[in-house]
Amino acid sequence: PGATQVQRARVDSEVRALVEDVTQELAHPWSAAVRRASVSRFDDLNDHLDRELARTDLGADRLPVWAGLVRILQWLLILTAIGSAVWMGLIVASDYFQIPDLRVPDWQGYPVPLLLLVGAVALGILLALLCRVLVSMTARRRARSADRRLRGAISEVTQQLVVTPVEAELSAYAEARQGLVAALK
Repeated sequence: PGATQVQRARVDSEVRALVEDVTQELAHPWSAAVRRASVSRFDDLNDHLDRELARTDLGADRLPVWAGLVRILQWLLILTAIGSAVWMGLIVASDYFQIPDLRVPDWQGYPVPLLLLVGAVALGILLALLCRVLVSMTARRRARSADRRLRGAISEVTQQLVVTPVEAELSAYAEARQGLVAALK
């Protein structure tokens, strides 16, 4: 999509502010020349910005290393919970059908399948809470990185299309002034 009127107005306002800052001490013809130089490639500015911003890699397509480890751990917890739930179901079914000699291991008086089920669910909840913190930290870090990359791309384009022409005009002014000073000596 093309730039909106508000976006163009903001860019125009920033360019004007730059020109006003650097031309405060200049005579009107020179400040007008700097102003013309600042907008000389203004029509190309939006296209170049769009192109550079589109090319900027924000790193959003890469998963953090911890995400793969969490995924494996989540699957292990899910399989443990399902397996222990099935085991508990078999125990209940064997009691219902009165199947003798079904030994259920226990640990400190609690059946192991129940401990596995409760442990898997509890660890799953803790892992989810930990992941919220990790996702939040990763998102903030990636947002800062993306902001830095986007600002760098914007800086390159504005340097090339706005600042360099302004600097060239200011350099021409400095040369003309030095030439006049030398001629008057």
